[in-house]
Amino acid sequence: MEAWQQFTQSAITLAAPTQPQEETRPTALAITKALRAQVRQVWRLPWENNWKEVWWRLLQHGVMGAGGHGWPMKRGTACPCGWQHSAASPRAAQALQLREHVFWTCTGASAIRRAIQHNLPVSVQLLPRNVWLLEQPCQTVRKEVWYVVCLAALTAMLRARGLMFSTLAMTGLEPAVVETKAVDLLLAPLKDFAACQGSVSSFSDLGQAHPFVYARPNGSLAVSLQLPA
Repeated sequence: MEAWQQFTQSAITLAAPTQPQEETRPTALAITKALRAQVRQVWRLPWENNWKEVWWRLLQHGVMGAGGHGWPMKRGTACPCGWQHSAASPRAAQALQLREHVFWTCTGASAIRRAIQHNLPVSVQLLPRNVWLLEQPCQTVRKEVWYVVCLAALTAMLRARGLMFSTLAMTGLEPAVVETKAVDLLLAPLKDFAACQGSVSSFSDLGQAHPFVYARPNGSLAVSLQLPA
């Protein structure tokens, strides 16, 4: 539960380079208490559990390479995008900074955020807590669909950074290439979710105007992700 509360506080404050401030803790505690029920809802989603794994490990502060278990990047090293955590911060704070970077500010993560933001109403601002805590940013997106979007986004953010360290790091890092591949990594799980629902599911009534995932007239699902120019 302590890891969950720390995760919630980070989602609310994006706690880098220091720990979350005291006034956020009552809110974080209330959200943390509700997480157990939310976790059950996520595990009941009719979708392969491997797409839920990154979020589950984030809750436990256990994503290796993203500050998991309190491990920051090695001293003097940098993300392929050029980012470095604050050298003056304690290791625990550096690990939180790394988690924030991987799942919010890194090149791939930023591209994924922009793609999601582009499909929300203009008046709605996408916040870290919307993605990390799977909180609906607006009522135009069904709660369960938003769960899917966030699970897909978090998985894609982690994979995009891994891609930067491997293939792209060897061939030269072009931000435009990273951004394109990151959005492809977001689309893949969304398409997988749509494909595995069949023509009769609890999502068949979404309608054709629903953002991110919609229902065709025959009840099967398809992905609708408008990309920013």
